[in-house]
Amino acid sequence: MTSRARLWRLPSPQRTVGFRQVVELPDGVPAGDSVMTPNVSTARLFEDGLELGPAHALHSEIETLGGGRFSHWGRQLYLSSSDGTSASENGRRYELLVEPEGEGAARMLREASNAVSSLQTDYQRFELAERLFNLLVPSTRISEFGRTYFEDPEFAAIYERFSEGNYRAYDRRWTVAQLARHAISLGGAFAECGVYRGATAYLTAKALHLHGAPHLKLHLFDSFSGLSAPSSVDGSYWRAGDMASGLEEVRANLAEWSDRVVMHPGWIPERFLDVAADRFAFVHIDVDLFQPTRESLSFFYQRMLPGGIILCDDYGFASCPGARTAMDQFFADKDEEIIHLPTGQGLVIFPGR
Repeated sequence: MTSRARLWRLPSPQRTVGFRQVVELPDGVPAGDSVMTPNVSTARLFEDGLELGPAHALHSEIETLGGGRFSHWGRQLYLSSSDGTSASENGRRYELLVEPEGEGAARMLREASNAVSSLQTDYQRFELAERLFNLLVPSTRISEFGRTYFEDPEFAAIYERFSEGNYRAYDRRWTVAQLARHAISLGGAFAECGVYRGATAYLTAKALHLHGAPHLKLHLFDSFSGLSAPSSVDGSYWRAGDMASGLEEVRANLAEWSDRVVMHPGWIPERFLDVAADRFAFVHIDVDLFQPTRESLSFFYQRMLPGGIILCDDYGFASCPGARTAMDQFFADKDEEIIHLPTGQGLVIFPGR
């Protein structure tokens, strides 16, 4: 962005679709929004000195609704006049003011604060929150509004019992619970590698209790002392001992399902031989690092039932490059494909053999 605000007089639009009019911006105007940076532009649009908006409008809404909406997109400006007239024929002066990045962000926050009280629907508030989020964290996206799994009070209560004051793992834990329910019909054992405080183990054990035959068990493998020492492939995010949660705390958290849960405390893979004779319907791997992820895959792969599921919680996260490397390397010569879920998890479904 520029170091100080600058005002550009705009040329006439070159083409028009509905209310949307497209202007090729003069040399020197900084590039605007893009797919990867949807709210980076700090541009403000003026019509004969009166400010138009909102900025960052959807191009389809500029076309169909007009009303001053505009979008500074790449090297172009998609604009609409205040009254639907043609900017090339109405005789008005159109100017674009591009502010320094910090000044633009501060202004947008001030405007958002003033606008909150006038917003009438949850969707309007969501749209405002999305713009602010993309302004502050431009490399990350918010998903769609109105997802109904947030309306499940029973799941929400379980999540909040194990949460640490945020909802960052909400979608991943929901996914574990749904896939566990699917796998019950296969009739095999369940396993989790990496338990932490027991949130996903609780959800899985509950599913087994509600939908499974009495003989189905959930086998839990964890050091209960935190992570082992990361290797060079694991990056710099983790430290030995991170994610520690004691065995007795986990036992207490899972006491309700003690008849379903079998604890195997120890460093992976030293306790895997406890279940060497079993066949598995569902294996949840959440160990963050290369070595335990690789060891888990090596052991359970050959013991999966047709239709069984391996779910790696850490596959799609920049903080866990080792876990992704382990999965990619392990399945490189296998028939099964890794499905990269939008939750960040890596899913493998085993076909009939």
